[in-house]
Amino acid sequence: MLETPHILVGATIAFFIPNPFVSLPLSLISHFVLDLIPHWNPQIHTELSNNGKVSLQSKIILGTDVILSLIIVFFVLYEVWPDVGHVITIFVACLLAIFPDLFQVPYYFFNKESAWTKIIVDFQAKNQSHVSVTHGILAQVLVSLTSLILLLSNIFK
Repeated sequence: MLETPHILVGATIAFFIPNPFVSLPLSLISHFVLDLIPHWNPQIHTELSNNGKVSLQSKIILGTDVILSLIIVFFVLYEVWPDVGHVITIFVACLLAIFPDLFQVPYYFFNKESAWTKIIVDFQAKNQSHVSVTHGILAQVLVSLTSLILLLSNIFK
């Protein structure tokens, strides 16, 4: 799944459950749950295996997704400011919601492989549920919109 749905779900969890002892583990677990939903991603694992590098098109898609994710995170953090404890919890929840993907960045983009990175990359590649672009994007849009509606309806009460 792209980063935006993961970020939105992590932010939503932490927004509604400000207790970090509950929201942070749930945010990390949410990553794996969301990846079980049939979705579409650029096939960077296949591109790297077949071509030795990630395509420019995939980099553009992923870069756009990261920028959108950052905008969302900072918007939500701005809205809960000045509650610093809640800001920190939401920020860490967002990081944990994408942590397995962040852990793979050195492998895919900097040609750095460690035993741990390889384990995560292989696990993620085997445990993602992929479908066509249309259905896969639709699933991510639905997850994102659901989280966004929950967040916005409570931020702008």
